Amino acid sequence: KSMAEMARPPIRTQLDAKLAPVALARVVVDIPRGTRIGGRSPCLDYTPPVFWDSGRTAVKPDEFSERYFHALKVANYIVVGDPTILFATTAEKVAPRYRVGARINRIAMNLCDHMGRKSGEGAIRVVWQVQDVIDERIAYETTTEGGAQIAPGDAKVEASFTLLIDAFENPARKLAADQGCYRLDA
Repeated sequence: KSMAEMARPPIRTQLDAKLAPVALARVVVDIPRGTRIGGRSPCLDYTPPVFWDSGRTAVKPDEFSERYFHALKVANYIVVGDPTILFATTAEKVAPRYRVGARINRIAMNLCDHMGRKSGEGAIRVVWQVQDVIDERIAYETTTEGGAQIAPGDAKVEASFTLLIDAFENPARKLAADQGCYRLDA
């Protein structure tokens, strides 16, 4: 699929669905070190190829939790772990019924750095596993894809990491809209 196809917005969830509390537990990038994940974007300057240099690694969910939280919250899920709250009150301490794990197994991006004005587009594929907290079994598994774009000058730091974080919200929204996910027992 093209990056534009992967960036399409997902379907909406049913507003009357009774959804169980969920929490993002783990995010793993499962791409071998040295894999080429990006190339030249049509820009005026030469942009060298981009390679994944971290190998297979677990990343801090904090980097992704805001995107995940927003994607599921707007779809009416009870999302445990609001990343904007520094000190949770008793009312906010809801135990998750399901823990969600995300395995990013494909990253593709085109980057451009024209005189310090970074831009580009990227797409990722995420394998989601939803674990039932009660019996610790995998209750559901699915794969979603999504993408993001950075307009020239929007990325102030590492453009590839910015694209990875931005692209994560789209697959999370597709997970939220997935019938198998929102039909899990509450």
